[in-house]
Amino acid sequence: MNKNDLRFIKTEDLIIYTYEEMLRSNKTRINVTQLCKAARINTSTFYTHYMDIEELHTSLCRKRLTELLDNEPALNLLYENPGRCIQSLSNLITDHRSVLDPLFAEKTDLMIDIVEEKLLAIYANEKTPGVSETKVRFCVGGAMHILSGKNGKERTTEVIKLIEDVMK
Repeated sequence: MNKNDLRFIKTEDLIIYTYEEMLRSNKTRINVTQLCKAARINTSTFYTHYMDIEELHTSLCRKRLTELLDNEPALNLLYENPGRCIQSLSNLITDHRSVLDPLFAEKTDLMIDIVEEKLLAIYANEKTPGVSETKVRFCVGGAMHILSGKNGKERTTEVIKLIEDVMK
């Protein structure tokens, strides 16, 4: 089927919408049969779009978090103003908990990977790519691990200070 076909796009949107609604209302594991029943589609239709629930989930995580990151201009300040960049990441996570928590409840590492990928894409043209990649992964990965935890908001200042020291 053509992925640009309106029927394909609408079905994809329906699958995503239904899955997100089920995630918000249901904390138990969702399977393809349950999703298809709720969306009123055949399982073969689901499998036309995704290999399995895990692929749908990962795709949705990537889509939602990338949308949020794309609208965060402070991400471009990692080298110029790392404190502001990390503070904006902290605020982004905190301000969008209602969207991020159902998606990343047990997948914090996936969230970190997506943020790292986004920042690496921004800083891919650096003159020293090895050093740049290491700094981005070290600073952002470490910061995200701390900030995505239960007491992350309270530790933001501490994390910013550490990252500013590393980015010098």
